[in-house]
Amino acid sequence: MLAGGASPGWAADTAAVVAAAIPGGHWQVLEGQGHGAADDVLIPVLDEFFGPLAAG
Repeated sequence: MLAGGASPGWAADTAAVVAAAIPGGHWQVLEGQGHGAADDVLIPVLDEFFGPLAAG
């Protein structure tokens, strides 16, 4: 789960609760970002997350 650091506090709290309910779930705050995170911030995070899956 991802949450923007510039989003209301309830958004990050909700992301943490949802991540905790998912086996193996993780959550991360993207500092300075709102609900629509900038591509240059989001792409490296997604690349790190999906990289191991893409490598097979």
